[in-house]
Amino acid sequence: MFLYLLSKFFSFIVETRNFLFDTKIFSIVLANSPVISIGNVSFGGTGKTPFTILLARLLLERNIKPAILSRGYKRIDKKIQIVEKNKNAFSWEQIGDEMYLTLQKLDVTLVISQKKYKAIPYINKLENCDIILVDDGFQHRKLHRDLDIVLIDKETLNKPYLFPKGILREPLKNLERADFILLEDGVDEQNKQHLAQFSERILKYRKVIKDFYNSNNEKVNPQELANEKIALVSAIGRNENFRQSLEKLFPEIVIHFKFRDHHYYSTSDVEKIIEQIKSLNIHYLVTTEKDYVKLKTFQKKFIENGIELVVAVLELEVEKIELIFDAVEKILKNYAKPK
Repeated sequence: MFLYLLSKFFSFIVETRNFLFDTKIFSIVLANSPVISIGNVSFGGTGKTPFTILLARLLLERNIKPAILSRGYKRIDKKIQIVEKNKNAFSWEQIGDEMYLTLQKLDVTLVISQKKYKAIPYINKLENCDIILVDDGFQHRKLHRDLDIVLIDKETLNKPYLFPKGILREPLKNLERADFILLEDGVDEQNKQHLAQFSERILKYRKVIKDFYNSNNEKVNPQELANEKIALVSAIGRNENFRQSLEKLFPEIVIHFKFRDHHYYSTSDVEKIIEQIKSLNIHYLVTTEKDYVKLKTFQKKFIENGIELVVAVLELEVEKIELIFDAVEKILKNYAKPK
């Protein structure tokens, strides 16, 4: 009952805020370039950042130059950061673990701002920006967008209630604002009924572990580890999903160290992990790319204790993704800069 009442209060706040934007009582900020928002309606890891990376890469292949705008969640430095030409000068502490990972994977401009709309004057001055991708932008309504893409995973629909009773950031009916809804493959038919009214906007996506690398950036064949005892460590939105994605490849997963999303690993954390792994006679520690950004600081300590860090590379596959590019090309063709 208490959680229900809190959810009702949360709903009142969310819906009042949306009403103020819908009725234009709250103003919005326009950019000089088209804006694509990539977001979700739930707390946790639906795959927004991997999809942002995928979309940016495919845009570059089409000679469309994106800039990526993000809050840089849990970063220490709260200043607006423009990561353009001096990329080696930035650390994950300055721009956040997800944007630092993005920086390693893409040759694009990153703009990190606590309040995303405040970065628009800086982005308007960029020379190489045809389009702006806003990471986690669905609720950031202060910023005008030309295309809204929302990702929904299985967990979102398993408990489709507003926080704190469930994990929703806003009601599912607000998906009316979305142009495309990316729905994770494998959602059961009953849960799909929550989205029945949006069926024409839905594209399926799946999360796939593509490759494994060691700390020397050498490919690791997972079959060579199939008979080894494995430890996992992750600090992502859906830790349990990480384990499930690896169970078929690694039957001998002995222990999984789970932390809150965006966790900062301390020396104490790593020492405890190493101590437990050694006590279990494990030599391989598998982690995510986002976690490796922070764990590689301790690489020497792992090596000294006979532990090899193995990084699992997660990518998204989206069915009929060409429909999104059709929409993007139409936007670019008809876009007129605000006066």
